[in-house]
Amino acid sequence: MSQSQNPEPILGVELVETSPKPGETSNGENGEVPVAEVVEPEVVVAKPFVLTLNEPPPIPNVAAIGGAVASCMLGTLSIIGILISPLSIINGILGVLFGMWGLYSPRKRLAFTGICLGITGVILNIGKVLLDLTAVFEGMGL
Repeated sequence: MSQSQNPEPILGVELVETSPKPGETSNGENGEVPVAEVVEPEVVVAKPFVLTLNEPPPIPNVAAIGGAVASCMLGTLSIIGILISPLSIINGILGVLFGMWGLYSPRKRLAFTGICLGITGVILNIGKVLLDLTAVFEGMGL
């Protein structure tokens, strides 16, 4: 086959030696000087990837991490707040809500701890309010 019908692609060229300078003799056969030689390139294997503009890269939900931390703090404050005011039940309820939001974060254990503290604070607050009401009713003679 002729070169024009089915050309083979040249993969790479490596310089073997330069042409002889004037006055020098060539050391190739029949007076030809080998100038360049075709060589095979190195095989590079790359892992294919697909880049789409519709999907953002996965990042942790930073706000939900804040919810997990807030649930622990509010649950703790609701338990401590029993001694101060019965309104600390609000801290317990908010601690449970923030803990449910924090379950969507990488800190699921912290969020679950906050939910448990919030529920414990709510139950203890309700118990404290019921004890206070019974003491008030007994003092009134009812």
